[in-house]
Amino acid sequence: MTSCRDEAAEHSSAAAREYAARVAQLTDWFDVNSFERPDFTDSKITARYYRVCKLAYRWFHNRNGYVHFGISRDGQLKPTDYEEVVRIVGQLIRDTGTKKVLELATGQGANLRYLAERFPDVQFVGLDLPNGQIDQARKRLVRMPNVRLVEGNYHDLSQFGVAEFGVAFIVEGLCHSSTKALFFAQLRRVLEPGGLFMMSDGYRAREPVNETERVGRLFFEGGMALGGMESYPAVVEHARGQRFTVVGDEDVSLMVLPSVRRIVELGERFFRHQRLAKALIALLPRLLVANAATAYLAALTGEVGLYSYWVTTLRNDDGPLV
Repeated sequence: MTSCRDEAAEHSSAAAREYAARVAQLTDWFDVNSFERPDFTDSKITARYYRVCKLAYRWFHNRNGYVHFGISRDGQLKPTDYEEVVRIVGQLIRDTGTKKVLELATGQGANLRYLAERFPDVQFVGLDLPNGQIDQARKRLVRMPNVRLVEGNYHDLSQFGVAEFGVAFIVEGLCHSSTKALFFAQLRRVLEPGGLFMMSDGYRAREPVNETERVGRLFFEGGMALGGMESYPAVVEHARGQRFTVVGDEDVSLMVLPSVRRIVELGERFFRHQRLAKALIALLPRLLVANAATAYLAALTGEVGLYSYWVTTLRNDDGPLV
């Protein structure tokens, strides 16, 4: 009789073989060196990535404007799973009774629309980079009187007042930062003492152990123009260094897999016809087709243990820096 441990080991081995095969395929189709770019830490590149990919996110990822993965607590992907992370923010609003909330890296505005409709007496501010996808957020939120959108970089929050917000949050945006200590210092200034911050994101779970995993990391992170991915403990330490305390966290790595697998299906469709894929790689914007490489590897990166996904709530345990 096969034990559960044996079955898990067999699944892990099969995932590793499939991961290696897909990395090898991507190496045939792409110049791997183009995925290792120091300018991925430049906010202008980040904005360009989202500008080039914004329609792809809308049409292939989520029609309602959610740019993040859903959290499926029952293992089955439903449209409402993309709202799970903002439901958590909604509970923070209720718990604190705050009347002003800041979303950083607001994307296409779906999170703010969900919250603004349910909390009409709360003022919401969304910040995102200029020339990225904030135009989509403006269209989605044009009829929301309790939402204000501003352009800016979350490493510089000087346009906001000291202790202006009682709750702040970011969804799959902090992974673009290569200076997270600066981010948390800026956040500390604008968040009330005792104010709460929710971050939901993917993280490096371990270091590559061979060349296949090293190259696979380049494809996976470079395909999303990520220049700042770190481990979860490292990011938490950046926050603690600015006197934030973790008041709640949850590893939802398995719960995001249903929506991750939906993205994988799109990547598989793209690469199924090799001649067409190579032609599109040559013709379409590099940042757009590179995203297909991320999609092609997405689920397997989690199954082989390279990445994890956490939802975390932090409390500002010190007065703001004036």
